[in-house]
Amino acid sequence: MTQSLSDDGTHDAEDEDSEDEDPHDQRWERWPATVVATVAREVRRRREELGWSQHQLADACQDAGYAIPRNIIANLESGRRESLQVIELLILARALRWPPAALLFPVGYVEGVHPYPGRLRNAMDAVDWLSGADNHDTGNYWYREYHETYSQRGAHRYNLSTCHLEAEEESNPERRRELLAKADELARTVASLNADITRIKAEIAARGLLPLEEWIPTLHPQGSPIKPLEGK
Repeated sequence: MTQSLSDDGTHDAEDEDSEDEDPHDQRWERWPATVVATVAREVRRRREELGWSQHQLADACQDAGYAIPRNIIANLESGRRESLQVIELLILARALRWPPAALLFPVGYVEGVHPYPGRLRNAMDAVDWLSGADNHDTGNYWYREYHETYSQRGAHRYNLSTCHLEAEEESNPERRRELLAKADELARTVASLNADITRIKAEIAARGLLPLEEWIPTLHPQGSPIKPLEGK
């Protein structure tokens, strides 16, 4: 279902498979106000979810490092304010303990969003577009690709080691053969993942992105800084 814009930032379902519309069409003149209305609605929803007053949200913004007075929050939520600075979006998200993308493109609360004039997108697709997760030209894509592949290799290495240990202790010849066959398959998978990691690292270097070693603590937040494993 595609959706049409309305003054309060909500969307009326139409036909989702329609092509891009002319972004210069008169109907898109209120697109900026509609985006702000969506953020305002989500700010209010999240604030009420936390059980906060507008004063409390203003205090939380101050604590986050940038003042957004209560009257601005009130005007935003009531629709009297139809503009929003990027810094205000970031501080509101920080204060509300909520992702900025979830304020802009509230997945699960709308069927679709208009991230730019002339185009309806699924809210999840819009979040990926905003973060660059679906764009092979961004660092976000390649670091995440590395992280996912690195994690998969770690899991398969663990299973490979476990398989070898079980095979060494197995007294039943048939079961031992099965374990060794499984170990061979896991070893091939690990080798394939090693090749993928080498390819991804080369891509990261070729694009002039920051060395992986500087990003590993972020990609593996639950542990101390981890250096990439090399080889098998």
